[in-house]
Amino acid sequence: MTHLLLVVTFLSPFLGILPAPPASTPQVSAITTYLPQHPFYVSICQIDYNRENESLEISLKLFIDDVEDIMQREGVGRLYVGESKEHAETNTFINRYLAQHFIIKVDGQEESLRFLGKEIESDAVWCYLEGTNIPSFSEIEIQNSVFMDYIESQVNIVHVKKAKTEKSLMFNKDKRSGSLSFD
Repeated sequence: MTHLLLVVTFLSPFLGILPAPPASTPQVSAITTYLPQHPFYVSICQIDYNRENESLEISLKLFIDDVEDIMQREGVGRLYVGESKEHAETNTFINRYLAQHFIIKVDGQEESLRFLGKEIESDAVWCYLEGTNIPSFSEIEIQNSVFMDYIESQVNIVHVKKAKTEKSLMFNKDKRSGSLSFD
C-alpha cells in the first residue's frame, strides 16, 4: 500500500490530481529509487473553448522520451527535443504525427488543427494546437491514439472545458475515441 501511495504522489502533479509536493518531500526521491525511470505512459490534454475567439485552444503534455522513441519508430530519427542540437524540423514531425493520431470533430465536422508550437517542461513537452472558426458546439468527438501503436499501456487523458463546464475522457488501447455533449 505504501508503494501505491508513493506512485500516486509521484503522478499527482502530472495528472492534476493533487498539488505537487514540495521538492524536499522524501517520498519523491524514494520513488526514483524503486521505480524505473519512466514506468507510466500517459499524456494529458486540456482543450478550452474560447467563445470570444471562436476557437479550441489545445495543450497536450507528452513525455519527451516517448516523443523521441515514437519518432524514431516512425522512421524520423532522433529529434533531440529541447536540446541545443534539436532537429530543425521537430515541430513539423510532431505536427504530422499529431495530425494522424489526435483528431477532433465538432458537431460531426472534422476540425483542421493548427500546430502553434511547443514548450519544454522538465522531462515533458507541451504541444499547443488550435482549431478556429467554431462559433459554438454541442458535441465534440475526440480520437486520441497518440503513442498507442507502439506503447500498449499508453493512457491519454483529455479534459474539455466549455464555459464553466469541464468534462473528461480517458483513452487506452481498447478505447481510442469518445465524445462529449455540452448544452
